Amino acid sequence: MAGPLGAWGVRPGALQHPVRELAGDPLGGLETSDYQVMTAFIDTNVLVRHLTGEPDGLARRARALLESGETLILTDIVCAELVYVLESVYGVRRERLARLVRAVIGFESIVCADEPVLLRCIELYEATSLHFADSYLVAGAEITGARKVASFDRAIDKIPSVERIG
Repeated sequence: MAGPLGAWGVRPGALQHPVRELAGDPLGGLETSDYQVMTAFIDTNVLVRHLTGEPDGLARRARALLESGETLILTDIVCAELVYVLESVYGVRRERLARLVRAVIGFESIVCADEPVLLRCIELYEATSLHFADSYLVAGAEITGARKVASFDRAIDKIPSVERIG
């Protein structure tokens, strides 16, 4: 059930002005022009090129985008795809992947659509044998208070904070 903060605990419209939302003061007496405005969603391929440095030309362009001053929105699905590509194509191990994803979330230019869920997801992914998507479901169940995940994946049973149903 969605309350005043929406289904994921984010006030509707919060993605339009991340600095306001993070400051906890919707206007603070300042005009909209005083805030950083989000201008683009970032795709997985930009992050992969930046993190791998391959190929060199695209890696330079990716770095330039990340340093351009644009506010780039990182969606959960792009984060999941990033994990999948780095894991399956580049053979990056979980611990390293977790550090890389945390670093991406920490980029000054990056704003996450749902940072608390992503950070908890990464924590679960790193510490357990859950796949990234299952870690995301558990994180969402924890953070929203639902505390249940409808799944046939028995690995979820190892997480005491949620109940697997199904």
